[in-house]
Amino acid sequence: MVVVLSYSFISTGGIPNNLFLAIAALFGAYMAMNIGANDVANNVGPAVGSKALTMGGAIVIAAIFEASGALIAATMAKAPVSTTHSIVGGVMGAGIAAAGFSIVAWGTVAKIALSWIVSPILGGVVAALFLFAIKKTIVYKEDKIEAATKW
Repeated sequence: MVVVLSYSFISTGGIPNNLFLAIAALFGAYMAMNIGANDVANNVGPAVGSKALTMGGAIVIAAIFEASGALIAATMAKAPVSTTHSIVGGVMGAGIAAAGFSIVAWGTVAKIALSWIVSPILGGVVAALFLFAIKKTIVYKEDKIEAATKW
């Protein structure tokens, strides 16, 4: 959070009321951490509940892969993550309040909003393709164990 606060001060030097923007960025970082912590339960909860993982193992795995996914995959691809609805709206609102509507990069906001539509559709298509492949290669086979091992 200190890094986010520092970066927001450095990158918004010429904007009036940049303290307001820095505080909004700090709140955004805090909300992102909380939402990410909540999402971890969805990923490792079933494994811990079924005793496939210990709580400690789940925490280590979650810390490594949640951080890696956010820092490497989403950042490199410039893809928005699940927190974008609240963060984009909050930061955009803080920017508008501090410096007016001209501060918003509307092209970037349009790309983010488009990703909110395309992402679930693409996820559904990929999931349907996986389901089709699994049914065709495993579920409808006589020897399911051999088919699963082969696949």
